[in-house]
Amino acid sequence: MIISPPFLPERTENQTDEQWFDTAMNQVSNGIFPIGIRSAWHGGIHLEAPTNQNSTAACPVCAIADGEIVYVRAPTPQNQNISDPQNYGDTSRAVWTDNGCIVIRHRTEIGADAQDVATEFQYYSIYMHLSSIHANVQQPVPNPLQRIYRKQEIGTAGQIYGEANRIHFEIVCGDDQLEF
Repeated sequence: MIISPPFLPERTENQTDEQWFDTAMNQVSNGIFPIGIRSAWHGGIHLEAPTNQNSTAACPVCAIADGEIVYVRAPTPQNQNISDPQNYGDTSRAVWTDNGCIVIRHRTEIGADAQDVATEFQYYSIYMHLSSIHANVQQPVPNPLQRIYRKQEIGTAGQIYGEANRIHFEIVCGDDQLEF
């Protein structure tokens, strides 16, 4: 199973793998796992999109592994209406949080059982708070679902509590996948 980070910044000269990974997976303090702000359960982490050396634009959000698109929610256009549910986190002013979302189902084999039958494992990657969804990502339709490939651009990081270039990211699986 090959997995990449959801952001793929360019490598700088003499950058180690660990340094590059820390840049790609820059976790911010207001969205940590498992307990988030206000001591609430938080199932993923918040990441800040890095910028490439010769650009001020944030890196695009990319699929972490090959899979199938199972859910897409287009983001709500940003506005300053304080009563809009996406303006939350501060009751005195409008603080925008984007709500674009993509869920990808991934399947892989993780070895074999005693009869040498391959063991398939299924998991999902979730990308939330996207400000835009890439044109190559479509709302899924049954049979067949849209294929997506590792490192393929899927969207743009949005705002979380008014802070730009952020996403909420999770990898999850069903309880039945943990019974091996």
